[in-house]
Amino acid sequence: MDAISIAGGGLSGCLLLAGLKHRWPHLDVTVYEKSSQLCHLRTWSFHHDDIPKESWSWLEPFISKRWPGYDVFFPKYHRNFKSGYYSIRSQDLAEKIKAQFPASLQMNVSRLTTPETFQATGWPKLNNPQEYGYQKFVGLDVVTTTPHGLTQPILKDVRQPQTDGYRFFYVLPWSETELLIEDTYYSNSPNLEVESVTVQIHQYAQSQGWKMDRVTRRESGSLPLDLYRAQPVAHPLALGAA
Repeated sequence: MDAISIAGGGLSGCLLLAGLKHRWPHLDVTVYEKSSQLCHLRTWSFHHDDIPKESWSWLEPFISKRWPGYDVFFPKYHRNFKSGYYSIRSQDLAEKIKAQFPASLQMNVSRLTTPETFQATGWPKLNNPQEYGYQKFVGLDVVTTTPHGLTQPILKDVRQPQTDGYRFFYVLPWSETELLIEDTYYSNSPNLEVESVTVQIHQYAQSQGWKMDRVTRRESGSLPLDLYRAQPVAHPLALGAA
């Protein structure tokens, strides 16, 4: 195969482009995105062992922030984990992809559906939504008026009312005065009241003693979780060196 097309310039499409070009530098790879924006205002985070060893060399330059550990909080339990945790911010990934692979990007075009095209356009239409659970979230990037005091992420703060399924807050400290605060639900329903959850994020920040100066970005999503089909075992990022 001399040329590859990728439909969708989100996280998966951009990472697939980077991994393919690392593995085969002379391969003709083109990402087709129907909008004018790459990566769509999402944050991707992962543990050190989530990534195969052969993929670190090309993935590491896209990492926005790394921490040596993280915390989890339950009503009667707290644990600190000494294990690497990493995040890629959508705006950082988009800027780096555009700078590194400008000739591989086609924006504002219809998405392709040919058999030779990798589809990186997200979940297809669900045939039976009742067979799915949902991971729902609203996240705010905020700037605090004074240093917030966090030095590593809170992956789960379950010390919250358990409404609409299993609920927890997720917090990433970008800097001394910048946080991503996310209210997350594992639910049977795809419905997400974004404005109502946004209010609850402000209330959570206040309960932690964080006074917000401003909100710089908001992301949200309701992602289906397939409860019936077997999941693939091949690692999606296993694109190592030749």
